[in-house]
Amino acid sequence: MFYKIGKFYELYHTDADVGVAEAGLVYMKGDQAHAGFPELAYGKYVEALVRSRRPTPSTRLASIRRGRGWSRF
Repeated sequence: MFYKIGKFYELYHTDADVGVAEAGLVYMKGDQAHAGFPELAYGKYVEALVRSRRPTPSTRLASIRRGRGWSRF
């Protein structure tokens, strides 16, 4: 699940792990798994996550909005 913080989208815990593995995000400093990207890059990273085989709730929502339904995963 993405959290919008100012002009950035952030992912935490296992969602951050998926973002790093599948979309090339980089972990941020901190005690918890945490990654993010600027809002201007939303399309790039969401598309990479939708194409991955390890979906997050947000990528499922993006897929439904594009008319691909749940069967993509």
